[in-house]
Amino acid sequence: MRSLVIALILGFFSIGKGQWYEISNLTEVYSLGGTFRDMVFLNDSVGIVPYESIILRSVDKGYTWDTVYQEATGACKFSKVEFYNEQVGLARTFFGLMEGVRTEDGGLTWEAVPGSHDYESFDFLTEDVILWGETNLWKKSLSEPWEYTLDGPPVTSLYMFNIDVVDQDTAYIATGISLWKYMGDDSIVLSDNKSCGDVFFPSARIGYYTDVETIYRTIDYGHSWDTLPFTYIINAKNTEIPYINSMQFVSDSIGFLRTYEDNLGELNDVGVLWRTIDAGWTWDTIFSSIFIPEEEYGGVVSFYFISPETGWALTNKGHLFYTTTGGGDEYILLPPTVSVQHAGSLPLTLHPNPATDQLFLEGLANHPDAA
Repeated sequence: MRSLVIALILGFFSIGKGQWYEISNLTEVYSLGGTFRDMVFLNDSVGIVPYESIILRSVDKGYTWDTVYQEATGACKFSKVEFYNEQVGLARTFFGLMEGVRTEDGGLTWEAVPGSHDYESFDFLTEDVILWGETNLWKKSLSEPWEYTLDGPPVTSLYMFNIDVVDQDTAYIATGISLWKYMGDDSIVLSDNKSCGDVFFPSARIGYYTDVETIYRTIDYGHSWDTLPFTYIINAKNTEIPYINSMQFVSDSIGFLRTYEDNLGELNDVGVLWRTIDAGWTWDTIFSSIFIPEEEYGGVVSFYFISPETGWALTNKGHLFYTTTGGGDEYILLPPTVSVQHAGSLPLTLHPNPATDQLFLEGLANHPDAA
């Protein structure tokens, strides 16, 4: 999925000491017992998080969230969300009685997309047509009842497709064994015998893809690729799981990626976020789950940046972090909500805001004469 906002970078962007603020603990409000998997922000205010059988939406940068959709049976579990623009998006289920739900109003309302295909990776060709991968590459209309399979990359490994659409006639598809380029209804192989983890093109000419522990860059539409010097290995014990998991670029040279280690076979693992400002030649750690109480907070499973400075990181246990400094090595955690009660006094709830010096007292509004 190409970023909704490709930032125009003027001047030199330098790395300094930065902070992450925990701004939401979604499990305190939405305790469905499952795992958070994905999120997206449409701009600097509106965010979407699929969680189990519900979809959450925020309009205040992620500080508060509302349930905007709930699947009636509870059988469908949402795992992935993509947006074509700030209005049109699709939230995908990984099993259930439907393929997902679609919105045309920025995530405020959602309608079911019927079907029974078990795919997780997809991207928009147009606002009504998607590419998706299962055991083949498919083209599907979301507004009309048609879909068909395309000649192209078969999946013969355990890894799913990762698809990045550049325009309605061009897309790149990373499978567990190869990297392909989609052109119209034809596909060609760009590299073979590699376990491709993710692919991302911030512009038509320049793109990046990853295999297990290596990053590659093209400046000529995918015709040739340079190997970038990213050599840090999180876990050298298990080579069956990709160490480099996902990436996003906000310009041709500034981008972010996630690495992880397999935590004793657990799906939800320790995650580390990295940032480059020089087209992938050097990378700096900007978020590491090992520096927060991982047993309580979980590991980072999803991230999204709308500019080099502004972004979010979500853990599998529903803790949402926000940065305006491009990440950093300082983590400001939400203090627990404190309830204050005493004989002869009013019940109050304190809401500290870690990003400001404000303290909210809930309970006084109904008792204006209270001292």
